[in-house]
Amino acid sequence: MKASIPFAIAVLIMATSSWADTRERAITITTDAFDGSFAIDVVRGSTGDVTQMIYQTPVTSNGILTPAQLAHGPQLIYAKQGHDAILMSTESDFNVQKGGHMVVRYVNNALDNTYKDFRVLVDIEQTVILRSDPSSNDPDSDGNSFTGVFNHLFLQKNTVFGIAVGIDQVVPSEQ
Repeated sequence: MKASIPFAIAVLIMATSSWADTRERAITITTDAFDGSFAIDVVRGSTGDVTQMIYQTPVTSNGILTPAQLAHGPQLIYAKQGHDAILMSTESDFNVQKGGHMVVRYVNNALDNTYKDFRVLVDIEQTVILRSDPSSNDPDSDGNSFTGVFNHLFLQKNTVFGIAVGIDQVVPSEQ
């Protein structure tokens, strides 16, 4: 039995309207702690699954991390003056089809090597949706009280005697 022409056209339309390596800006990050700007894009494969994260920093234009790399623990996104300034990882509930939790770990004070965690709930739908979701079980949690959707983070600098030594707090917003 031959397939009808309308059926063949419908199959062709469905095949060409897939996610096929689409790149979406998930978040823009600005800061007064470091020079330059940051951004994170999510790449989705043909079924909509997250296949990689592409990040831009003042020193890296297209760094690539896969969900598997992020699941293995904190991955360095940005270093400053010999310190791991910003790292990212996923928690065990993260899945490439639905999302889950990610943690942005940042240097709070480079003088005493302290870090804080900004925990994010990622929902993967037609677009990627981000919400702050601190964990009371995390001793390094920044305790961010923002609960709304955001697509922008401002990393406010932490200063000692007028010198930036890290990030004091993360301020999420939707822009």
